[in-house]
Amino acid sequence: MARRAADPYLPWLTVRVLIPMKIRELTIVERGTWLAWPPRWAAVSFAAGDTVPLGLDGVLTAIRQTGAFLVLTMEFEGRRHVGLLRWTPPPSLEQVAQVLRERVGQAIAKLSEVEMP
Repeated sequence: MARRAADPYLPWLTVRVLIPMKIRELTIVERGTWLAWPPRWAAVSFAAGDTVPLGLDGVLTAIRQTGAFLVLTMEFEGRRHVGLLRWTPPPSLEQVAQVLRERVGQAIAKLSEVEMP
């Protein structure tokens, strides 16, 4: 028997599969629930006077899968920064990686609004 999303006994994780989700809604469920997006950025190189990017600053320049997370590289004011992205599935690591690979070159802020297939 199929369940409907309105079923009060349907676990929240299953509801998440049925409702379209945006990248900004990726969460980590671990000792509470935390937003996974945007990643925390760390500079590859940093000089005195550089501006530290906030979460949605910059443009995505590369993505790499490593174990159970994605390594994202972005550029902000001429400097490269790296961030780790991990979340509690769904969606799968491969699904998020594919969506982000298709959008290399886009602004991090714009990626927040992308819906997962």
